[in-house]
Formats: sequence, structure tokens, C-alpha cells
Amino acid sequence: MGRGGRDERVAGRITSVPHARAIASRRVPAPVRGYVEGGAGNECTLGANVAAVQAVRFRPRVGEASGAPPDLSTTVLGTPVSMPVLLGPIGFTRMMHPDGDVAGALAASGAGTIFTHSSMSGHTMEQVVGAASAPTWFQLYFLGGRDGAARLVGRARELGYSGLVVTLDTAIPGDRRRESRYRLSPPLRLDRQTVQRMAPYALLRPRWLADAARDGFFLDLVNPQGHTRGAEPMGEQDCGPGGGGAGVHHVDPERPGLDDAMLHGVLPRWVSYAVRGRRRANITASSAAARLTVAPKIRPGVR
Repeated sequence: MGRGGRDERVAGRITSVPHARAIASRRVPAPVRGYVEGGAGNECTLGANVAAVQAVRFRPRVGEASGAPPDLSTTVLGTPVSMPVLLGPIGFTRMMHPDGDVAGALAASGAGTIFTHSSMSGHTMEQVVGAASAPTWFQLYFLGGRDGAARLVGRARELGYSGLVVTLDTAIPGDRRRESRYRLSPPLRLDRQTVQRMAPYALLRPRWLADAARDGFFLDLVNPQGHTRGAEPMGEQDCGPGGGGAGVHHVDPERPGLDDAMLHGVLPRWVSYAVRGRRRANITASSAAARLTVAPKIRPGVR
């Protein structure tokens, strides 16, 4: 049985998110697992995000049961989806598995929902949008300054991405202590230092090591062209109906700033509103509230 068949067989046995995490912890080296599961600083915001989601309760309407399967379909920013669950952007997924974002796009399409492709991906925009048969969004970092970001937006529009998610909270990188523990933090370079630091962990995960070797230990980010701090106005670009801003904590028209970028022309006109949990925000114990709790407060100020 090949890699694809083996992976499908393992995935078919997954019964819950904790079960999936347990399987992943047995497959990937500790530094990779630390990148996936870790937050920044002392991870208070990470814990607050989990607690906020766990605090949400469903209201069952048992008297309306008809015996038919429940219909979970809805629309998100005008895009029909089979359920109110989207696949958010995650960087460096090819480090976790060679199929990375291509597999994510295929899975989202199979489930009838939206996949969001990270700028920090080891797979090209062409590969990912080509694998998807459902609407796909692109997550934009302001890479390469105004011109670099505009080029990425233009490529996304030409390739048929239907929405844009703009990340605003990376002007100051988070204190990612799990990665500091291993002295390995993406993006990685395939050099002697990386090999020496990674070897003790990779040798304990032979299947991951074999897959990475077959993939040529590919660690490159194939879409960005350079990086700059801050965000500059990009002007009007009409590319689609949906998308969002990641990292928005509040909207304050009296004090324009990075969190208010969507009100002041920094983002293209086709960007709407979305919130997702971020791993960079928690620099100190009191630095950021859980995103699920701030979403209702910022939505009225963002179209």
C-alpha cells in the first residue's frame, strides 16, 4: 500500500480531534508538533481561544426532529458551504506532510466547504487552486511591500481565488517558546545546522522522515517574494465577494491604526470580515482576548 493509501486508511480511523492529535504526535517530530500546536508567549491567548469555543453551547430543538439528516448548509460572505466550518490558513503544511495544502484543498472540496491557502505555503497557488473543486480563498501577508502584496493579489484574482483573508497582526513576531526550545523555527533552511538540530527528533519518526526524503526535504516558500513590516494602501481591487482580516482585535475610528486597516483603504475593496485564532498574538499574559469573544464587537465597524 502506498503513502496515499496508508494515510487514507489511518485517517478513516480518526474518531475525534484529540484522536487526530494523538496520531499526529506519533507521526511528526517534536519540533514540527510544537509549531502546529503551540501559541506565543505563555499561551494564555491560546487557552482563551480554546475555552471560548468550548463555552459555546448548541440549542437542540428535539420537538422539530423529522428523522431526516440535519441540514447544516449555510452561506459565508455569500458563498454556499455544506456546514459552518471552513479550513483556515496554516503556514508550512508541507513540513507536516508532503501533500500539505493540496491535500487540504482536496479535503475541503470533498466536504463542500472553503479552503484558505496560506501565503506561507510550500505549494504554489496554481497547485492548490487546481486541486480544489470548491471555492478557495487566499491568505495574504504583506510580503515584499506594497508591490509584492499587490502581485500576490493579482495572481489570486487571475487564478480564480474567490476571496482574500488579510493577516494584520504580524508586524511584531510572537514569542514562540516551543520553537525556541528546539532552536528550530520556520521557515527552515536545509543546511548543516538544521540537519544537526532536527536529526535527533526526525530519527524517532521514520515514516515522517521517509516521506520528507521522498519529497526532497522541500522547505521553500514558493509564493512570497521578500517580506516587509507594516501595511501600505493597496488601492481598489475588485476580486471577489468574500474574505476577511485575521488579527483584528477592535475597530476604533477615532484612532486609526493597524487594527483599523479595513476602514482606511489598506485592504482591497473585496475584503470583508472574518476572525480566526492566531498563534502570534499572545506575547504576554494579558495581551489579547479570545477571538470568538471580540468578533461581535468589531463586526459592526467592518463591512
